[in-house]
Amino acid sequence: MSKLKVNRVKAILRNVIENNIKLAELGIVPKALAIEGEPGTAKTSAVEQVVKEYGDKFNYIKLDFLLQI
Repeated sequence: MSKLKVNRVKAILRNVIENNIKLAELGIVPKALAIEGEPGTAKTSAVEQVVKEYGDKFNYIKLDFLLQI
């Protein structure tokens, strides 16, 4: 498994978001993305920062919260 720096993860996430926007406009189901890693490696922070860049276009759901319900 390769290790990516936070800035690289954010760049990949932006790319996936932009591609998913285009897919949705074409009526194609957008693709999901999973980010895995050790605790404390800024996964959540990176996603939250990128989502904030897009403003109100997205809803951010933490799946671990759903598992607690």
